[in-house]
Amino acid sequence: MNRVFSEYKWWILGSAGGTAGLAFAIALIAHDPNEGTPAPSPALVTAEMDEDIYTEDVSPPPLAIENETLEDIVEAEAEPEPEPDIVELSAVFTRGNNGLADFLRPYDVPYVEVLSIDRAIDAIERAGFKVDDPIELRFMDGQLDRFTWFKDALTKIVVHRHEDGDFVAVNEAPAPTQQRFLIDTEIDSSFYMSLKEDGMADEIILEMARVLGFSLDFRYDIHQGNRIRGSVTCDFYEASAYFPDGLVTNCNTNYAHARIGYGSGDTVEIFEHFIDGEEDSVYLDPDGRSAANTILRVPINGARLSSNFGGRRHPVLGTWRNHNGTDFAAPTGTPIYAAGDGIVERANRYGSFGNYVRIRHSGGYKTAYAHMSRFGGFSEGERVRQGEVIGYVGTTGRSTGPHLHYEVYLDGRPINSQTMAMPKVAYLEGEALDQFQQDIEGIRGEFAIALARQGVNDFVSLTFPALPEINPFSLPRSVSLSRQLRPE
Repeated sequence: MNRVFSEYKWWILGSAGGTAGLAFAIALIAHDPNEGTPAPSPALVTAEMDEDIYTEDVSPPPLAIENETLEDIVEAEAEPEPEPDIVELSAVFTRGNNGLADFLRPYDVPYVEVLSIDRAIDAIERAGFKVDDPIELRFMDGQLDRFTWFKDALTKIVVHRHEDGDFVAVNEAPAPTQQRFLIDTEIDSSFYMSLKEDGMADEIILEMARVLGFSLDFRYDIHQGNRIRGSVTCDFYEASAYFPDGLVTNCNTNYAHARIGYGSGDTVEIFEHFIDGEEDSVYLDPDGRSAANTILRVPINGARLSSNFGGRRHPVLGTWRNHNGTDFAAPTGTPIYAAGDGIVERANRYGSFGNYVRIRHSGGYKTAYAHMSRFGGFSEGERVRQGEVIGYVGTTGRSTGPHLHYEVYLDGRPINSQTMAMPKVAYLEGEALDQFQQDIEGIRGEFAIALARQGVNDFVSLTFPALPEINPFSLPRSVSLSRQLRPE
């Protein structure tokens, strides 16, 4: 009997019915073979117990629990952790907010955390908040966990709480796509307003004016009824809830065409061209000559010539004296362009000239710009390219009204910017010219077909005007009508 108990005690104590098994074990041990009926043989006992086992369907526990520990069982029976309490809020920076600390005060953000957020933002964006800037806040279990500042379409500052409790900022601005905008506008009022009414962004208009300004004088050449056509490639940021108009920036003219004059049929046509070995492109006319002069005669668009070069009675002093420049009257804030590539020699306040910029160009030329309301972001010693904005029209210094005083010097001597003879800065010849003139036939054909198809394939327009009068089959025979537009 002792042998039998020893053989089966492991499952008796570990069975699911532990109480019943324990009672059975006690009864088995207490049985005296000398009392009552004679004790059965060991074989018989074993058989009877085996029959009971199969009758009651009691199975030994699975071996897998041999590796389980008390900690595993407790962890399995523990309740899951509660979800964090997350609250998301939207707000805007108002005129009454005196900085970040004042903005976050209603949300009970500790001042030490405000300083941490401010340091994180300052590490990647130095500009301050503006009125109506959208702000998003996320709180986790009552603590500020994320701060999002929508500065503009190019800047979305997201500040996260780090594991150590400090804050880290990143710019999660969307990436732009390159879009090509097709222009076909008849001048009805001014150059700017006509293109604006056709849905073109300011950046596109200014870029077209920059390139056409190489060969045009907007004061005399552009008139009502003239037509402006061209294609401009820009970085385009998609519209969003915070920026419903999207953003167009970094524009570059690929092709420009202007029909000018009073019905004379005069045209200006300019093509972007890349010369082998050169990183930057140049703008050429159909003869392969540079569309840009070394120095622009008029570094401003839409201005009126108010005072010529030479002797005159000074409008303020009232004395007769030499006038070493040319004055262009224009509204305050009108952009002023660099007349040519060069190095900024001076950009500061300069006596009676007020806000003043002077640029040194190649070939012994220098240009100067005076009475500006503000500067265009260039400092002394920086390189500037022709057509870049260096300042804005104003009336600082000794001045009677908003205008640009423009001077040109050659080898230190003042010269008349309106009559100076300027050589072209680049031209093609030989095989390069032949290849260029073949290429521009393709450019003209692609542009005409794109207009007729209203901007298919790689041409895109914000608001594309219908052009029923254009018949691609009436184009010159040199244009290949079957040629397909090449995708970007």
